[in-house]
Amino acid sequence: LQHRDFEGRIIGLDLSKEMLKQAKTKLAGVPNVTFIHHPAEQLPFEDATFDLVTALEMIEFTSNPTQLLREAHRVLLPSGLLLVTWRKNVFMPGKFKYKMK
Repeated sequence: LQHRDFEGRIIGLDLSKEMLKQAKTKLAGVPNVTFIHHPAEQLPFEDATFDLVTALEMIEFTSNPTQLLREAHRVLLPSGLLLVTWRKNVFMPGKFKYKMK
């Protein structure tokens, strides 16, 4: 986030106000960071906007992972990178709302 050659913007989007609050605290002082309270299944950005989109250990909490992935793809530049991680949530059983095929 503070690499000397990085000149971009970082946008953190979450449906949880508490998670956004924690992110703001952890990234206080980091320049060019914006936080948005919004569902990931309906991203408020134009097509082909981002070089990189990440969905890190959150897809298991969404009600429609397919729509989330469509939106992530939509907002990526043609040469963009999508990074998705998920895991079986052993600490909160029943939170995984979608069966990955």
